[in-house]
Amino acid sequence: MEGRWEDAPQALLNNISRLERTLESIHVTMLAEAEHKWHNRLLRKSTIEESIIAFNAELDDATRAFQVATLISIHYAVAGESRVVHRDINPSHRFAESSSMSEASDASLELVSSPISIRSTSLDSPRSYSDGYVLVSEPQSLEASISSAVPTACGHRGFRRYHRSEVHLKGRSKIKSGWWSGSNKAQVDGRNVLIKHYDGPAKSWIRDVKILQNLYHPNFPQMIGYSDDETPTPFILLANVQLRLPEALVLDTIQRADLRTCVNMILRFYRDTLDAALYMQRQLNLSDQKLQDYVENASYRIDAENTLVMGLPPPEIDRWVSWRNYGLPHSIRQIYLKILPNSGYAQQPQNPGDQGDLTVQRKVAHLAVLARALLSDLEEPRTLSDRLNLLLGDDEDEELEVDQCLLSLRQIRMAAISANRHDHVWRPNTVPAYKFRVGDLGWIPAGRIFDEMTIICNVLDAKTAALEIKQTAIGWQGSWEGGFRTKQDLEPFLLPNDVHGWPVIVPAGTKQDLQVLHDESFTSLNDAWQFLLEHGKSLADAHKLKAEDLVLVTKAGTDQIFAVHDHRILPFQRFAHPAFGHQRPGFAQSPHLGGGHQVMHHQIHNRPQLPSILYLFSSLREGHVPVWSDSPMYKPGTEPQLIRCTASIGWVHGYVSYIQLHEDDFKE
Repeated sequence: MEGRWEDAPQALLNNISRLERTLESIHVTMLAEAEHKWHNRLLRKSTIEESIIAFNAELDDATRAFQVATLISIHYAVAGESRVVHRDINPSHRFAESSSMSEASDASLELVSSPISIRSTSLDSPRSYSDGYVLVSEPQSLEASISSAVPTACGHRGFRRYHRSEVHLKGRSKIKSGWWSGSNKAQVDGRNVLIKHYDGPAKSWIRDVKILQNLYHPNFPQMIGYSDDETPTPFILLANVQLRLPEALVLDTIQRADLRTCVNMILRFYRDTLDAALYMQRQLNLSDQKLQDYVENASYRIDAENTLVMGLPPPEIDRWVSWRNYGLPHSIRQIYLKILPNSGYAQQPQNPGDQGDLTVQRKVAHLAVLARALLSDLEEPRTLSDRLNLLLGDDEDEELEVDQCLLSLRQIRMAAISANRHDHVWRPNTVPAYKFRVGDLGWIPAGRIFDEMTIICNVLDAKTAALEIKQTAIGWQGSWEGGFRTKQDLEPFLLPNDVHGWPVIVPAGTKQDLQVLHDESFTSLNDAWQFLLEHGKSLADAHKLKAEDLVLVTKAGTDQIFAVHDHRILPFQRFAHPAFGHQRPGFAQSPHLGGGHQVMHHQIHNRPQLPSILYLFSSLREGHVPVWSDSPMYKPGTEPQLIRCTASIGWVHGYVSYIQLHEDDFKE
């Protein structure tokens, strides 16, 4: 620079000063750290490493900016430009020079082109909500990039363009994955922002800029500006500073808030994601399959106001071609079931094997049940959006308190029941056969298992509930053949006194095992939930119990194993042990043709043997004893003899299903 300081372009001088300041700040910081003792530095190891990383980024940007400014100077010198373009990095000067430099800007390649005119150059100017799709042109050459370096005071559609020197880093973000990965906290014009750098090809930056220029929605990243043409490493500035994972918010809410708040939060996240997705499809003109690609591969975060923010998917998604047999509601439903504890699996509300807090355990169980019931995956997206908005109401009304905007848990439960979607039940492990009946109402003492439930009444016997019941009988028959397991369903026929007959076909020489299930259950689980919701409080008060402790058995049944063996010998088994001498299998000597003649009779030995047809008679009733018979006519109390077969009756165990409400269901 010797002899060139006077006539050097201002942009070059500014970048030289920036490089000097960066080197000086590194020098001062390192000297200060060197004065500390080694154990103090060891305790501050992570902080020092973050500072070094930040300094490296600043040094790289300063060096590249210096190189770009030098190339600009060379460009004008080679092109014979008589004038020098001065760039003042002071934002206030930019606005003053914007009008005088408009002609020069028209001659350069604009990074962003928009069909919408800019009415205001202020950073806080109102954004247009036009459906016009803003395109971002990627520079095709280094010359085009250099020629576009003429400064623009304000970007298009209210987005301002910033030089790197205007952004002051304040530390690194803790986000390590997803779209926000590697972002830094920064400050611009006294405002805290999040800066996202693009170290790779400029295509990713251009893609994100043109997408975010078209998304004016509270559930998408709020871009407030992006880098200018002289910035070596492009970046965008985001208003969402404090971000955390949805899983962290869900766990924190479960620990601190009631069940009603948890369910309302999940419902709002689901609704906001659905609305944001439909808005994105309209703004970017996406197909249904491409929209699902975006939704399923996006990153989701929660900002400081507990608002869901949907990050952009990776660029490679744009090249995907996918097909699905399910719609957008199912994609969003899976996202929010996965962020719930146990991936949305509804464990029992009181599991003795879980050593955690019983209150939290019940809350998690009911949250999973209600999420699966209310997060629809079959409705048409826009119809579902309208229904959720009608259910949740206007939660942005400033005149209402936050608590008043939330639905009560009873309202939420009734909404699921009215939609005929509240059909979940819990199933404990095996229980003693015939111990429980459908309609049994009771309670489980603390720390006990379901087998030890105390039954206070049967709502069907007491005529307390007018609920319809149904009986079901299903069975399977299986065997091992050639090292493989075969299985087929059995079709029963109904006999008097709730007895079922099972025709069983037993091929000759085989062993067959059977499994038969009998149960009795409520026809409508939604009606059972509604009954417990409406009458649980009065029933509990009558027995001096808590309403949330009541357990209603919705299904009771038995599971029994049987076996049958056909003892006939197959032809290949008969020939496995040849007779005396050297007589060949399948041949016999004939006394009528002399000792040297043999008669072939393998056709007689290989004649197919008909299978045995047996009948098993079983019932759900405790007093009935299963009976095997070779006749379809069932005669109680008889012991018919089986021909060519032996059969056995195996062990039997019981199984039940039940429902149980939460304490918040009984709060107004």
